[in-house]
Amino acid sequence: MSIWQTSPVSQTPGIQLTRWSIFEVPYDEHDSSFHFVGVNITEGGEGRVSSEIKSFDRETLSGVTASGRRYSLVGKPGHSMDAMYVWNSWKYINKVSNEKEVDLDYFCSKISTPRE
Repeated sequence: MSIWQTSPVSQTPGIQLTRWSIFEVPYDEHDSSFHFVGVNITEGGEGRVSSEIKSFDRETLSGVTASGRRYSLVGKPGHSMDAMYVWNSWKYINKVSNEKEVDLDYFCSKISTPRE
């Protein structure tokens, strides 16, 4: 498997993810970022990791990331080998050694107010 750069937001402003998860990555003891990880069904079914989630609408299960891209979560949470490969590669590239998968309730309690 290989990793490639994503299309620009201007070309692909929205992505639908299936078999999705949300991971929390701590910056320090007081703050962390959250990322969508899943299978990108908008662009052919490859694994995808989002930039930091900045806002989220629980009713529509969609969120906007730091890149400005809107992610829509389809179906129930899950895992895929391809998405986890991309996640593990992203962690390696970004020198992340500590993360945790979080459920929707926990995530929504933390992201309820969009961060600046």
